[in-house]
Amino acid sequence: MRVILLSRDLMFISRVKEVATSNQHEAFIARSEEALQSAISALMPEERGLLLVDLEKSPLSLERTQQVVEALDPGAWRCISFYSHVHVDTATQAKERGLGEVMPRSRFVQVLPQLFQG
Repeated sequence: MRVILLSRDLMFISRVKEVATSNQHEAFIARSEEALQSAISALMPEERGLLLVDLEKSPLSLERTQQVVEALDPGAWRCISFYSHVHVDTATQAKERGLGEVMPRSRFVQVLPQLFQG
């Protein structure tokens, strides 16, 4: 499984890398659109992808993130977006734009280990 984190938040980058490594996965960090596109295009045909989007620390706008997510093969990719619980409007916009499963950061932290299992 190819895991890509779209974020500039060093704390969450470290956290995702640590959980990925402990579950024998590699997490690719996309701090720019170029890095994101490179990681997406490197997906092997038989490989599945998991795109994790930090809605508040992403290098991309919500509109551009929506375009990227819409271009992904839904059979090969799963998208999870997370946000600070105080920014409910961000969550609403992400849901309206179809940015996958949208959850508060606290919930994301709880489910993070499970994302890398199985």
